[in-house]
Amino acid sequence: MLKKGGPLFEGGKEIIDFFYQKGVLVKIPDLNAVIDDQFVAAAGKQP
Repeated sequence: MLKKGGPLFEGGKEIIDFFYQKGVLVKIPDLNAVIDDQFVAAAGKQP
């Protein structure tokens, strides 16, 4: 599941910060709204 401090959250934050600094993004999106944690949870249950 997507949790603050977890690798998925931290990696996403770094990517967002990079694109924001380069001017590709004009505002920083809410990472929790970008990633559908239902998909992440289901993917984690796969064998």
